Amino acid sequence: MAYPGVVGPDQTSQWFAQRAIELGVEFLEPIPQRIHSLVEKPTYPGAPGYARRTTAQDASILADWVTSFVRGATPHDPAPSRESLETIAGEGRHLLWIVNDEPVSMSAIVRRTRNAAAIALVYTPPSLRGRGYAGSVTAAVAEEAFAEGKTIACLYTDLRNPFSNRCYAKVGFKPVCDSTHFPRADFGRLIAVNIEKWGKVVQTTNVKADRGASGSDDTGLPVALAILRTVRERRRRAGASSGGRGLSRSPRRLGG
Repeated sequence: MAYPGVVGPDQTSQWFAQRAIELGVEFLEPIPQRIHSLVEKPTYPGAPGYARRTTAQDASILADWVTSFVRGATPHDPAPSRESLETIAGEGRHLLWIVNDEPVSMSAIVRRTRNAAAIALVYTPPSLRGRGYAGSVTAAVAEEAFAEGKTIACLYTDLRNPFSNRCYAKVGFKPVCDSTHFPRADFGRLIAVNIEKWGKVVQTTNVKADRGASGSDDTGLPVALAILRTVRERRRRAGASSGGRGLSRSPRRLGG
């Protein structure tokens, strides 16, 4: 079993990453994040324009923007193929903000639960930033989520980017909690290995083996289960010995 990284609030992801490092897994530098939620009608920043869904005619620009988003915001993730992005454009999964008949920003709902919708892929070309377009298209996506019957819209921000945090606060999003993301250093290699080994289509959020695969190597199911068991045990012991203070520092050398 392969996984792209570890994300969690408080010390959870740090515990997992430290145990995984002991078992030979390598991670990139941790990314400080914050989870925000919106439960009321969003506030539009006042930018001109309107939102519309993508169509097949938007295939090229959607592919360009998603690729640029991944390169800038999540360079540790493998970028989707241009062919798949061009297909997705015609499915109308993304919203575009339109000004003078031209797309200027995009956003999308990327996950849904019974009551919530997670928003991501918010992107505005550098030359068009600072005009309220990202906030406007995000507000439109939030309204879409509420129209579906969801009661909460949520999103992650990178705490190293104060602009995005201010942008979503203006829309009405409130901080819920901080989290840390430990991207896996060798995930691209694991994808290639598993595609060859199992012959399956691999998505960036999950790599699934066929039932016949044993998962007995150092990236298999036994490692994941060992990590989970050890995380729980070490958290229990640390809480008992330190009065619940947990770990005192973050790992600087993340494996290797």
